[in-house]
Amino acid sequence: MVIGKLRGLIIITLSLLIVSCGNDETKSSKKTRAIKVKREKPGVFRFAPGGIKTLLNRGNEMNFVWTDDYDSVQISIYGKGTHTTKDKSYKLNTDNWRVGRYGMRIVGFRADKKFEARRQIDLCAKNKPEQYKLKVINKYPHNEQSFTQGLFYNNGMLYEGTGQYGESQLLMNNIKTGKTEKSVNLASNYFGEGITLVDNKIYQITWMSKKAFVYNAETFAQERAVDYQFYQAWGVATIGNKIVLSDGTATIRIVSTDDFSELESFQVFDNNGGVDKLNELEYVGGILYANVWQKDYIVMIDIATGEVTGKIDCSAIASANGDKIDNVLNGIAYNPVNKHFYVTGKRWKNLYEVTFE
Repeated sequence: MVIGKLRGLIIITLSLLIVSCGNDETKSSKKTRAIKVKREKPGVFRFAPGGIKTLLNRGNEMNFVWTDDYDSVQISIYGKGTHTTKDKSYKLNTDNWRVGRYGMRIVGFRADKKFEARRQIDLCAKNKPEQYKLKVINKYPHNEQSFTQGLFYNNGMLYEGTGQYGESQLLMNNIKTGKTEKSVNLASNYFGEGITLVDNKIYQITWMSKKAFVYNAETFAQERAVDYQFYQAWGVATIGNKIVLSDGTATIRIVSTDDFSELESFQVFDNNGGVDKLNELEYVGGILYANVWQKDYIVMIDIATGEVTGKIDCSAIASANGDKIDNVLNGIAYNPVNKHFYVTGKRWKNLYEVTFE
């Protein structure tokens, strides 16, 4: 491609060494995309034509090229620092980046003037998610009055957090019979959400009340309440001595058990873009398993990159329980003894012991 100098125009070329977002091809291919930056008024530039973002896959190499002469060019990727060069081009590799949405700012300096442009980059997963199906090992009864919001396994028992105002509870259930052996009710002004276990303490979050409750795992006595600042909280799981939290968006937060302060966060993207409505969570061996609200599948998220690496089809059991609006698939628990998972849904009649294959 030959690109000439244009009056008032900067041309930036992105050389993509892998496939663009949404492409199902597995072989690498080299593509070149030209993004024009047009001056709107002195010192202010905009990307044209059309659109406000560029879609890339993790591992793409971004090759910025400018044809006009500048004393220096500054490329800022928010969260990835600022890169300054006096050359005619600059390359950035995304191999070690997490997926997600990044803001980009490019500034060209010439004498006492600067020329600026901004762009949004959606860095998608490198590959299409692997597809898995459930293999049902056992089926057990589940209380159809339980609006399941959280689930975890511990010492042969299944712990369940339920939702709805005036109905929210923390339960300890016998897996085989479905009968509740211990319970505690939340006050009627709280809508219960996910639950998780850390150091023999059970943490139960609430939907929009910005409050979590901490219980003794053996007695169910409430030990304290924790206020947090997140607008909504949906699902929780445990990574070491930290809590991982979803809020219905494509963002996952890792928070402190002391005060729920945010330690870090990352976004979840598959090969097509952001995956939102992430709900109930379970963490096993580097992979975060997540229900997606009103979807009949579970996604597998690599917490190191934020990429959706797998998708588990649960439609066979979902069609036999609940509906696609309210009483949806929700609830994932892992048994480390036999390496089986338990899955259920809101007001479902069954709990399933399964493996993924």
